[in-house]
Amino acid sequence: MLGGLGGVSVYNGYFGAGSGILLIALLLFTAEPVLYRANAVKNVLLAASASLSPARASPSPSGCLSPRDPLTGRRRAGRLGPVTEWIYFIHPPRDDFAATMTAEEKTVWAEHFERLQALLAAGQLILAGPTLGTANTGLIIFDAPDEQAARRVMEEDPVVRGGYARGEVRPFRVSLLRGRD
Repeated sequence: MLGGLGGVSVYNGYFGAGSGILLIALLLFTAEPVLYRANAVKNVLLAASASLSPARASPSPSGCLSPRDPLTGRRRAGRLGPVTEWIYFIHPPRDDFAATMTAEEKTVWAEHFERLQALLAAGQLILAGPTLGTANTGLIIFDAPDEQAARRVMEEDPVVRGGYARGEVRPFRVSLLRGRD
């Protein structure tokens, strides 16, 4: 376990992206076989390591964020560095889309849902769901190391790739989260 943790730490020091997934895999194979518990342990370990990081005390003017949220002035726990959370909107082709989908559209949207489940299992997806009512805009909040990777996540979505909906990606920051803040 310690050797694997050291390997994940070295990988995280060089690359950062994907280290959460590697840590979950390590925990699942060595310490905690239940995914949601392994994810909780991963979050605690990453929060502890972020709080000990020397980068917290010296944000650089080269794009790293302040340890305080500019809107609230509240201290961000372990949230330095460039934006890693993103949101993409899925704009369906018509109003009342959920109630009027064709059989072909239902098939593609089922693939879309399976893909979101895989992103959730991998630890990349934070939140996903549609707005209700006549405008069924979908919202997907997820982690990605940069804009290119975030665009790739959106463009690989079966509903966007197949032209069944229009996607729009933007940087995002989870400022308050129940159970975390």
